[in-house]
This record gives sequence, structure tokens and C-alpha cells, in this order.
Amino acid sequence: MKLLKLDIQAFGPYADRQSIDFSMLSESGIFLIKGPTGSGKTAIFDAMTFALYGGGSGEDEKSRDGRNSLAEWRCNQADRTTATEVSFTFESEGRTYRFARRLVPKRVNFSEEYEAGEISGDGVLIPFFENPKKQLLTDKTAEIIGLNREQFKQVVLLPQGQFENFLVSPSGEKEEILKRIFGAGQWKAYADRFFEAADQAKRALDDEKKTVDAELRNIGVGTVDELADHIADLERSREETERRHSEFKSEERQDKLNRDRITAGGFNELHDAEKRLAELDANADIFEDKAEAHERATAAESLRKLLEEYDTCETTMRRREDAYRKCREELPEALDKLAEAESAVKEHEDPGRIEALRSTIGELESKRSAYNSIDTLREEAGTAEKACAKAAAAADKAEKLLIDRSETAAACLGRYDDAESEAANYRNRYFAGIYGEIAAELEEGKKCPVCGSTSHPEPAARTDNSVSRQDVDDKESERELRKNLWIEAESGRAAAENDLNIRKEELTAALNELSAARTRYESNRGLLIEGIEDLTALQSRIDELKKEIKDHSDEAERLRTAYDLASTAATEAGSRAASAEKEYGAALKERDQALAALENGIRESRFADADEARSNLMPQQEMNDLHTEIVEYHKSRSDTAADIERRRAELEGLEEPDSSTFDARQTEINDENMAYAEDCARLDEEIRRLKERHKVLAALDEHYGSAIQQAESDLAFARKLRGDTGIGLQRYVLSVMFDQVIGEANRMLARVHGGRYRLFRTEDTGSGKKRGLELKVHDNRSLAEGGRSVKMLSGGEKFLVSLALSIGMSAIAQRTGVRIEALFIDEGFGTLDDDSISDAMDVLDSVRKSSGMIGIISHVRLLEENIPTQIEVIKEEEGSRIRM
Repeated sequence: MKLLKLDIQAFGPYADRQSIDFSMLSESGIFLIKGPTGSGKTAIFDAMTFALYGGGSGEDEKSRDGRNSLAEWRCNQADRTTATEVSFTFESEGRTYRFARRLVPKRVNFSEEYEAGEISGDGVLIPFFENPKKQLLTDKTAEIIGLNREQFKQVVLLPQGQFENFLVSPSGEKEEILKRIFGAGQWKAYADRFFEAADQAKRALDDEKKTVDAELRNIGVGTVDELADHIADLERSREETERRHSEFKSEERQDKLNRDRITAGGFNELHDAEKRLAELDANADIFEDKAEAHERATAAESLRKLLEEYDTCETTMRRREDAYRKCREELPEALDKLAEAESAVKEHEDPGRIEALRSTIGELESKRSAYNSIDTLREEAGTAEKACAKAAAAADKAEKLLIDRSETAAACLGRYDDAESEAANYRNRYFAGIYGEIAAELEEGKKCPVCGSTSHPEPAARTDNSVSRQDVDDKESERELRKNLWIEAESGRAAAENDLNIRKEELTAALNELSAARTRYESNRGLLIEGIEDLTALQSRIDELKKEIKDHSDEAERLRTAYDLASTAATEAGSRAASAEKEYGAALKERDQALAALENGIRESRFADADEARSNLMPQQEMNDLHTEIVEYHKSRSDTAADIERRRAELEGLEEPDSSTFDARQTEINDENMAYAEDCARLDEEIRRLKERHKVLAALDEHYGSAIQQAESDLAFARKLRGDTGIGLQRYVLSVMFDQVIGEANRMLARVHGGRYRLFRTEDTGSGKKRGLELKVHDNRSLAEGGRSVKMLSGGEKFLVSLALSIGMSAIAQRTGVRIEALFIDEGFGTLDDDSISDAMDVLDSVRKSSGMIGIISHVRLLEENIPTQIEVIKEEEGSRIRM
């Protein structure tokens, strides 16, 4: 991986666009990034990791907040319209790539956008994705560089406070990094492929054994030898079937049956021929009539042409006669239309009228300004008129209500007066007939309630119109009801009368307002043209006059066109009439000639007239079919009679067999043949199939016995190679490669503190289950046996050892796997004393030309004095900027 260019905008403390051209830094091989605290030095590394992996250099890649959010990285000093952007261009294996992530301002908020692709030779970016997403860029980075984000931070970029991560990481994490850097996955893949092949071979043999056993069970035997015995039994059954069929003699039986069928067929054909001859003789009279009809049709056929010519001439003459009559009828009509069209053209010509219309339009246009004020007055008058109409309607409604209620009150009063008179009448009738009522209740021997006598020689009689007390009470109740209804109706009438008075007052006010509005309107209306009420009407009248002028012009054009058409039509009608008359005369002459020829032909024929000849005509195909039918009838009768004589001669001396037994005899033969064929086919197929299976199963059984031992041995070796029971091939190869890395690191450490430290690999498992990649350090000043754990080194010691290890990793990787052409260190030198810094610079200086680019972030003055190539981050109020 070779760095080319980094672009930053509105990111971290950088408000304006900043660019770092790493090609300018590659000559010296090592450069220093300096600047005050908080100026944005680490943000440069963050921008690189953010462009590649979508997160900052110091955050856990699984975190969704903080340095993994581009929104959190947006510079608060940047303009709202400026996009936040990190763009990183680098080279890997001779190909150039660019990865960019942006936060673009939209109408309401910001939207993330992504870009990733390869840069062609002419500088054009060829995108990887049609619709790039955040994770797609991250996955593509790992694919190209060969490291994921956490591995990138342990090998290429050593963030502040994390430079020793690879040094102290457990075997499992080291293995993942080393696998990617040295391409050691191929050894695991080889071990896996070998195991898969051995396992597959073992499973294939087991499957073969299972297949053999399963097939033998399906056949119904237990071993291959038992299968051979079963095949021998089937072959003996096949021989017995052949013997039984030979004794049946089916072929002899079939030959006898076939001969009987032929003889029976001959007798059947004789009987059929005799039947056909009888049917033909029965139709002899019919065919004599058909022969006579054919003769008449043949005679009529000689007149067909004369009849057709006459019919054609007659039809042509009639058609041309009709055409001539129609043309004579059309000619006067065409001449009349021509005269009418000529008259219409002359009547329409009136130049003075058009001038008068144009003059009137000019007068109306001059009055346009007078109509501007009339609309408002008309609206006021219209509004007053509507209000007056509304008031009048309300008054009319109130008057109608008063009339209705007055009529109701009068009716109620009338009904009340009637009820009062009826009640008085019933009272009088009641008192007048009360003595009759008392006398009607007297009984002999009981006292009279009036005189006290017990004898009643002449009681009073009941009057005819007397009523009871209940009748009187009912009438009194009805009178009281009618009275209440009249009082209620009278109250309603009085209310309606009061409402009518109010409505009349409102109507009077509305009429006064209407009168005033109309007066104002009429006084202004005198300025207008009579019949034109407003500006709209004025414009409408002008448009009407213009349309009238246009219509007059259009009508004149139409009339001229109509006259031309009528003139042409009259000329053509005269020409057609003359032509039709000539054609009619010629057709009449041809018809008469054809009639004379036809009559001459009839006289020479067997027919009395043309109608008789026409009635005997037949279509040619029908005549041909009839002739063929007659000929075939006679031929069929002759052939049938001859066939009968021939068959009788052939069957002479033979006895007609009984055909009713044929089916039963044939069924017996067929059943035997079918049973024989099915048994033979079944046995032959079973014997063939079992022999084939015996051959295959015997071979498989033999193959399994000879190959299973080798397969089990190969599988056991494959498990060891994969590491199932110890260190596998991949871990072994990685251990060898790691030993080379450690050797290179120790070569670097020989320059540090007089060669005090030396790394070595241990087989300890460390914090995980995997082993073989754990590190310890040998210290010349320590008496501890087996060395010290790298975790026990001090901060400065860890930094120096990690630096040597990273350089060793880069050196070995460039020979074998991933090319790591850059190393970045964020701080760490501050934990070193001057001598350690000097040692570290010696280490870096010794490898800078062969190991690519080394970038360092530090505040240490000694580094600034010894590293001439520098990137300075300048902190300003409007945002930081970069100076190279």
C-alpha cells in the first residue's frame, strides 16, 4: 500500500479544503507531523482511516457514535453550504484507487454520500459500485489492502496509546493479522482441501458399503454369494416356462384358426355381394328417371348460351333504361339549382351594408369609456332590486300566512258557533223530553217521583227527538273544545297580522332604496347607447358586428363556390343525359337481336318455349355428377353380379365354419402367448438386472475391502495437518514466518540500548486456547529464566520493541505477502529518554529507504530537530490549516 494523496474539507478542525501530497514526502522516507495540542494532528490519521474504513483511528469499529460518525466530525466553523469530505488516494499492487466519504448539505439536513473506485491511466475514476453504501466501501478496502480496520491499526497505523497492541495481542489476533499479511490462508486452505478430499474419500467408501448392503437387502439377500445363488434359481424357472409353452403348440392352433377365418370371410363377402345386388335391382326405376332427366338437361344445354346472352342483354337494357330516365330527371333539377345559386350570389352582393357595419363599430368603440361607470350603478340597482324582491316575497308570504290564519280562525269561530247552537238545541230537547224519560221508567205499584202516586193510568209519552243527559254532556264537551281551538286560532291570526305590518315597513324601505338606485342608474344610462346596457354588452355588440361582417364575407365565398359547383353539375348532368340516351338505344337493339336468336333456337329444339328450356338446365357439375352416378350404377350392378359368380366358384365344395367360436379360440391362444412372453420377459429382465448388479456390487465390495484401510490412514493424517490434534499446517507456516519477523525485529533491536532486548516466540497459549504465536522478551539485564512477558515491559520499552516488530513485519511482508509501504506512529516518543529516541531514530533511519514511508506525530523537540521533512498543523481562529 503506497500513499498518494489525502484531501480534507470541513472535517475536524479543518474548515477549508486541505491536501497532503504524500509523493512530496516519499523521497526522505520519514516525516514528522507537528503542531500545538488540539490543532488537528491526529485528525490527519483519522481522515485516512475514515476514508478507508468509515471511522476514526482511535475508536472501536463497532461503535456507531463518536469518531465513527461523520456528522460528529463535521467542522463547526465550516460554512453551512460546504460539504464535509475525506478523500484518500493510494496505490496497491501497481493499481491506483480513491475512496471518499462526504456529508453533503441538503435543504433541511445533511446526507452521507460515498465514492470508491479505481483510477485509470488517463485519470478517470471507474466506480466499484453503482449505488455505493458505507459498508460496501469498508469491505472493499479490506479486500484491496488485505487488512481490516483493527488489523490496519495494529500493523500500519499505530494510534496514540495503542502502538503496542500487536506486540501484546494473543495468538488468535496475531494469527488473523499474519494470515492476511503473509497470505498464509493458502496453507489452511491446502490443509482444508486435503482433509476434505480424505474425508470425502472415506465417506465415499462408506457410502459404497452402505449402497452395497442396501441393494442386497432390497433384493432380499444378505451377501454377494447369496445373490449368485438367487440368480441360478431364476434361470431354472426360465427353462420350465419354455417347456410348458412348447407343449401348448400355439402356432399350430393359430394357423388352423387363421384358415377358418379366411373361409368364413369368403362366405361373408359372398353374402354381402348378394345383398348389394338386390339393393341395386330395387333402385332400377330411380336410375331410369335420372337418365331421362340427364337427356333433357343435355338438350337444354345447347340453348344455355342463347339464354344467357338474352338475359345479359335484357339486364343491360333495363339498367341503361333506368340510368337514362334518372339522368333526364336530374337535368332540370341541376338547372334549377344553378339558377338559384346565381340568384343567391346577386342578392347577397351589398357593399353598402359592410361599410355601414364598419361605421357602426367605430361609433360603438367611441362609447367604450362611457360604460366604465355603469357597471357599478347597475350592480347597486341589482342589489337593491334583489333586496326589494326579497322584502316583497317576505311581505307576500306574511300576507298569505295572515289570510290563511284568518280563514282558519273564521272557520274555528264558525265551528264554535255551530257547537254552541248544537249544545243549546240538545239542552232544550233534553228538558222537553224529560217527562217522557220519567214516564218510561214508571212501574205499576211504585210511587211516581213527581206526584207520589202508585197508579199511572195515563203516563206521558217520550218525544221523538228527545236526547239523554249523556248526549247533552257530549255536546257541551265538544262546544268547549271548539271554543279553545277558536281562541288558539285567533291568537295565531293576531301574530300573523303583526308580522305582516313589520314586513310591509321593510318592503317600503326597500322600495325607496330601489327607487333611488334606479334613479342614479337611469340618469347615467342616458349617456349610453340604447339597447346596450353595460361594457360587456357593448363588447358583445361589437363582436357581433365583426362576426356579421365575417359571416357576410364567408357567405359570399360560400355562395360563389356553390354557384361554381352548380354550374359544373348542370353541365355534367346534360352530358350524362345525352350519353345515357345513346347507350340505352344501343342496349335495346342488342336485346332485340338476342331475342330473335333465342326464339330461332327454341324452334329447332324439343322444348315448347324458353321457360321450359330454362327449367331443364342443370349446372355443369350437377350434370357431370348425375352422368357419373348413372354410369357407376350400371357398372356396380355388372361388377357385383360377376363378383357373385366368381365367389360361388371359389367356395364350391367348402363348408362354412362357425365364426362364433373364433374369439374364444383366439383369446385362448393370446392368453397363452401373453403369459409366456410376460414370464419370459420378467425372468430374463430380472436375471439380466441381477447379473449386472452382481457384477457391480461384487466390484464395489472388493474395492471397499482393498481401499478402506488407506482411506482411514489418510483421514487421520489430514486431521493432524489441519491442527485437530495439535499445531496445524497454517499455524506452523505462520510460526516460521513469524520467526522471520522476530529475527528482523531483533536485528533492529540490536541497535537499541546496546542490544539489550531480544524477542522470541513461545508455545504458551496466552489468554486464548490457540498457541504458538505468543511473544516474550529476553533482557540481558534480567536473570528471569524463559524471558519476560512483553506485557511487563515499560511504556518506553514497549514502544521501542513494537517499533522494531512493526518494521520487521513490513520488511518480511514485502518479500512474501501484503506490501506494507507505510508506517504511522501517533505519539509514543514522549515516553522515551534522549538516548532511546536516538536509538529509535537509528532504527528508523536504517530502514526508511527500504521500508517505504514512515510518518510520526510527536511533540518531542529532538525529533523535530532530526527529521527535516515536516507537516505543520497551524491552529487559527477560522480553523486549522496544513503547511508542508
